[in-house]
Amino acid sequence: MFFSELLGTLAHSSAQSVSTLSKDNGVAKELKEHLYIKTDIEKDFKYILDNSLKKGNILFLCGSSGDGKSELLSRYYEEYSENFIFHLDATHSFKPDQTAVEALDRLFDEHQDWDKPLIIGINVGMLFNYQNSGAEKHSSVKEAINQFTQGKNPYSKYQFLNFEDYPKFSLEDGNVGSKFISLLLHKVTEAVSENPLHRAYKADPSKEIDLKWLFVAGCGIRPLSWARI
Repeated sequence: MFFSELLGTLAHSSAQSVSTLSKDNGVAKELKEHLYIKTDIEKDFKYILDNSLKKGNILFLCGSSGDGKSELLSRYYEEYSENFIFHLDATHSFKPDQTAVEALDRLFDEHQDWDKPLIIGINVGMLFNYQNSGAEKHSSVKEAINQFTQGKNPYSKYQFLNFEDYPKFSLEDGNVGSKFISLLLHKVTEAVSENPLHRAYKADPSKEIDLKWLFVAGCGIRPLSWARI
């Protein structure tokens, strides 16, 4: 893969920016792994998986589009799928005659018969939609969502882990900074053989690509490690 093609995989609109449960191989996968940065929400997510969920429990991993919900769920699916049910995208229905809310109604119906906790990746906007339009037989789920949207976290049968509670930028001594972005820029631009971008640039026969695009990729294009889910 040429440098320009590999750089294009960093774009928020690229096919590789969305994580699924299918196997992903090749240099794009290698780049994705090279750029990946373990975040605080991932640490808390793993702690909940290891310690807090029981039969009948539901964990909502929520946030805005592009936060990285599917990436996080996909990374832990293989290791934890024997103990948990993973539902990566609750924003859509996978049937033409079914709405997203109806799909969630059915998911919660099925969950009542499962002996495993359920983990759902969901946008905050979809939580509001379900709270307003979900079936009354799932009133306990709707009430938990209502508490969450009012700033309360039930921490009982239903738990909510929200990307919005883990900002990537901070204000310290009057300056805006981001440890995450600093680490990411380092990974994007480091001149080592383990960096697929660096290898591709060195091997590109045209040598006409301005290295400033590396900086643009790091600052202006969401990389795969925190791409939309």
